[in-house]
Amino acid sequence: MKKYRGADESLFDLMKVQRELESLIDDQFSGIVWLIFAEDDIVGYAILTFGFSLKKGGRLAVIDELFIDPRSMDTDAADDAILFIEQQAKCLGARVLIFEFGESNSEYSNLLDRRGYKNTSVRSVVKVL
Repeated sequence: MKKYRGADESLFDLMKVQRELESLIDDQFSGIVWLIFAEDDIVGYAILTFGFSLKKGGRLAVIDELFIDPRSMDTDAADDAILFIEQQAKCLGARVLIFEFGESNSEYSNLLDRRGYKNTSVRSVVKVL
């Protein structure tokens, strides 16, 4: 997770992340955490969370965090991870799967283009409460 969140050690509070993960893992209705493997090596992780939207037809899933080691991004491991997340989200009742990432992140853009994801004209805004 530290690798995904950036090299700046000050942005990664291990105790805070541990509390957040424990809370998520303890509440199976809020989300799921998976490790991503290529053969026997861990090459990343994914965190899927859930919400509800009348506009989107019910339960929705959000890929809250996805990290795949850049060396594995153009491999079957990356495509298999996205396919697995999609299948699990559908099995868990999600009607829509949302993944937001920065425009500068072309590796994820290429991966999601291959999987048929579409850009939307919806503008997302965020306020920390």
